[in-house]
Amino acid sequence: MPPTRRSFDRLRMQRALRLADRMRGLVWPNPPVGCVIVKDGVAVAPASYLPSRCPDLRPQPSANTPR
Repeated sequence: MPPTRRSFDRLRMQRALRLADRMRGLVWPNPPVGCVIVKDGVAVAPASYLPSRCPDLRPQPSANTPR
């Protein structure tokens, strides 16, 4: 049985929160941020901020992001 749109969205949101949680305490003073970009039902760009001393952090793709 294919997942419903709501369950699919919930799974992607949970993944984004897990990505953000991995950065907790490492990106201060910025908040931990995770995101999952979905195209045509496929997660194409999960990402989170990486630790940096730079005040303007840029989102970086996670290790399992398709290239």
